[in-house]
Amino acid sequence: MERINLIDDDDTFFIHFNSIKECNIFKQKFTGALGNTCCNGKGIHVKTYNGKNVDNNQIYDIIRKEYKTK
Repeated sequence: MERINLIDDDDTFFIHFNSIKECNIFKQKFTGALGNTCCNGKGIHVKTYNGKNVDNNQIYDIIRKEYKTK
């Protein structure tokens, strides 16, 4: 996977990928709760990770490291 972006909109975190394929791979591997997709399938709302709400950049960094995204 190449590059992802994180957008915080009212404490709602979305991860964006360069392609729909990359986003779909992430969705298949991710073990936390996911919400709606956006940006024509290139983005996904990340709700929880390891039982914790994804509500800050620290958790995002942990997700990025575990899933080896840039």
